[in-house]
Amino acid sequence: MATEVKNRGFDWKDLLIGILYIIAAFIFFSRPAMAIGILVVWFGVLAIIKGINNFIKYSKVKSSTGINATFLIITGVLDILLGIILLFNLYSGIVVVGWVFAIWFITDSIAHILNAGFLKERSKWIYWISIIFNVICVLIGVSLFFNPIVSALTVPFLIGFYFLIFGIEEVISSFA
Repeated sequence: MATEVKNRGFDWKDLLIGILYIIAAFIFFSRPAMAIGILVVWFGVLAIIKGINNFIKYSKVKSSTGINATFLIITGVLDILLGIILLFNLYSGIVVVGWVFAIWFITDSIAHILNAGFLKERSKWIYWISIIFNVICVLIGVSLFFNPIVSALTVPFLIGFYFLIFGIEEVISSFA
């Protein structure tokens, strides 16, 4: 028996999260030198918000498609734990920010790729944009993880790029 997909409609929460990520991207592009300190705090707060959002998305995906998107729960818990660690240990966050972001980029992008199927039933072009954006983000994450010197020099720009891509994806998905 085929699972019926409910029309989700407009989602203000996704739109707001997308706009916040786009704003963060432009801050990183315009002030890369001061971005690292602010980055750790910003990342901690956004990681907690994103983790909570993954729990909400899990419920929506399960109720609208019947798909058990357990990976959203796992990444939600990891996002919340990472956010708490960064907020309470700022210096360590600054020291390891390249690797932290690499792991975050990779896990979140893989989660989005694995859970993009529900977008395909609503809009094929949003599905493909999501897949393309998230494959790019996996490549950025791998680059950050295996090139720590390059990471240290380019983290604000790469993170700004990731935030811009993720922000655009969230804005687009708010209409799906």
